[in-house]
Amino acid sequence: MSAKCLLALIALVLVAAFSAQAQSVLEGRVTDVERKPLTMATVILLKDSVQQAASVTDKDGSYRIGYTFNRGQRYTLTVSLLGFQSFNKSFIYPDTTALTSLQLAEERAVLAGVTVTAKRPLVTQKVDRYIVNVENSFLATGHSGLEVLQKSPGVWVKPDGSLQLRGGQGVSVMINDVVQRMSGEDLAEYLKTIKSEDIARIEIIHNPPAEFEAAGSGGIIHIVLKKGRKDGLNGSVNAQYRSQDGSPYGSGGASLDYKIKQFYLFGGGSLVSERNTSWGSNKILYASNDFLESSIDRRNRNQRQQYRLGFGYDINRAHTLGVQTVGNSNQLLNDFATATYYQSGNAITTGQATSDWVRKPSLFNTTINYAWKIDSLGTQLKIIGDYTNSNREETNQFEARYSDPLQDNQYRNQTPNYNRNYSAQADFSKHVMKQLDITSGVKYSLLKRDNEVFREDWHNSSWVVNPNSNRFRYNERLLMAYATLSVLHKHTTIKAGLRVEGTNSKGYNLTSGDRFERNYVGLFPSVYLMQTLAKNNAVFLNYARRLQRPGFSELNPYRLQVDNYSVMMGNPALKPQYTHKLEAGFNGAKGYSGSVYYSSTVNTIAQLGQSLDNNVMEYQYQNFDKTTEYGVSLNMPVTIVKGWTATNSFSLYNLSYSIADFEQHQTSFTAQTIQNFTLKKIADLYVVADYQSATVRANSQVVYQLYTDVGLTRKVFKKSNGRVRLFVTDPFNLLREKERTSYKGVLVNFYQKRQTRLLGLAFTYSFTSGKTFTKKNLEQSNGEERNRIGN
Repeated sequence: MSAKCLLALIALVLVAAFSAQAQSVLEGRVTDVERKPLTMATVILLKDSVQQAASVTDKDGSYRIGYTFNRGQRYTLTVSLLGFQSFNKSFIYPDTTALTSLQLAEERAVLAGVTVTAKRPLVTQKVDRYIVNVENSFLATGHSGLEVLQKSPGVWVKPDGSLQLRGGQGVSVMINDVVQRMSGEDLAEYLKTIKSEDIARIEIIHNPPAEFEAAGSGGIIHIVLKKGRKDGLNGSVNAQYRSQDGSPYGSGGASLDYKIKQFYLFGGGSLVSERNTSWGSNKILYASNDFLESSIDRRNRNQRQQYRLGFGYDINRAHTLGVQTVGNSNQLLNDFATATYYQSGNAITTGQATSDWVRKPSLFNTTINYAWKIDSLGTQLKIIGDYTNSNREETNQFEARYSDPLQDNQYRNQTPNYNRNYSAQADFSKHVMKQLDITSGVKYSLLKRDNEVFREDWHNSSWVVNPNSNRFRYNERLLMAYATLSVLHKHTTIKAGLRVEGTNSKGYNLTSGDRFERNYVGLFPSVYLMQTLAKNNAVFLNYARRLQRPGFSELNPYRLQVDNYSVMMGNPALKPQYTHKLEAGFNGAKGYSGSVYYSSTVNTIAQLGQSLDNNVMEYQYQNFDKTTEYGVSLNMPVTIVKGWTATNSFSLYNLSYSIADFEQHQTSFTAQTIQNFTLKKIADLYVVADYQSATVRANSQVVYQLYTDVGLTRKVFKKSNGRVRLFVTDPFNLLREKERTSYKGVLVNFYQKRQTRLLGLAFTYSFTSGKTFTKKNLEQSNGEERNRIGN
């Protein structure tokens, strides 16, 4: 890694940021009548009824307008936001005292004696992302975080709980600026514990700008929780029970926060207990015409506990300090019963196998967050420190008996891993001159991981250590820096940024003595353009370069025999994958929007299954030469009649993979409709249908998927502090997994059916008291690393 070049760039960024000269700035904060911040409100400065400058409020409701004011001159400030009454205020510069705190009232229309409150559209567009406005929508009551994502336009939730945006690439998930570093299953369960009543909005970022880490080829889903709280003790409790085709699921949780003056405490926890089953089959036709069929019954008994504790202290108006600790401790018990049938010529072998798989992942993370508002013009410095301790204990007891006793097999595996991550970052932002903002930052991360694959075989009435047992240690250091410029000129918004990331990684195999070391530096530019047209129409263009590093478990040089016919292998030779993403589109009036996009990825990381000479299937993550994707997407909200609305989205795309002499591609589409019905004085009813056509992934072809959900929500108790929701998911029991893999003459057909048909009842109750205050959100700096840990 070229350390001198990297440090020179960091120094240049910081010198430029601190040396820039600030201009006259008009700033303030926009809230509703309950003093909750309003995001994406348009603020316009007028002189003689002619627009001079404009801004958009951020997530805290704050706005800043840079302008060369003339002393004694009269100006007018207007603020507008869909669903709220417009605000207009004239002032004579420099008397701007009345503009520091502005309130917008909800827009109301009186129809035949009935007062109707306008609501924001479900989906709105910003320069570098689009927003799903959960608050005050049908999604706001009685859902979990995962259920909200399942019903959000443009987001696809797979049967295993993993997420994707368009195409086939995965995404990163953030909650209040904190990247969630969990495996797909653990992340899905965590999202189920988040109440939709606490979600303000969801930001869908296909091409993240430079202030976000470059990792994550598919984009980012950012869940923003509500901030409004009150003095005193406030909290909520929730409970849910559902039947998963006869298997029970129960959960409960509570959250509390307490504030007095500049000090506040908060905490919460949840418990989940569930049982479920699944059935699957795997059929393999080898190039030699040999045939293998396996049928698998799986029974799961899972328990999860999660907690969050923290405090914040406003030292004074300029300095704030916060500390947060989060953790979880889970126990996942999985029992497998497998029947196999193998035919080679006229010889047939049958067998029965059992497997007892136990996983106990745990996580402990502490974050310290300090913020300094240097001046009243928007200059700010943030410093964040993180420590994460993530461990996973894992064992597997396997026993197989075959019609040919020579193939009988019995073994036990222990595959624990232990992780430590230390990281620190600093971010600086400044309003430089008229309509120009600059942000910059640096980050350092150190991760240490210890993996072990310890296998013992039952041989001659005793346990014998398998020679493929392995212990591997991995250290990784990251040094990162970025700078962005944001310019608003009349109706044109330009945001450009550059991020540089240097990586130093070292691996050491304690078993074999092998070592490796890698050093590489990457530049990741991003550009976002938006041109506002007449009548609330706009066109946009954006570009970004992204990175995906290999997961730590994928780099481990292990070889693990799952059974007599399949092997899992690590790959220390994996390279990071790089993606170029380009998108252009429009935002129309009444919420209509559309775009065309193209992405190209080199060294795509994907799992490849191929047959060895003895017909054993070997599964290993490898670098595909190239993946390309291009397509078009549309969003079309419609009000059919009063009390009945539909939000429709559609995406058509072509996805292709290539590796060596192998290539496959397919044109696919996704379509979603969300139907909302308001049954006055009874309940709110919604129907969601989400369809994904057949598509491709690496060297596999995936069949179509259909997700449906029907729910009824009603407020209970006089003050509406309680909400109850009755719901049915996948009522026709159609959701399943089915893949067809073909490579070098070997054909694999995989099928799995989970318990996707659910009937459930959920209840939440909230209590508050005291005055409104703003609860600080703690940020973390080691998100990307915890995601790659995979626990």
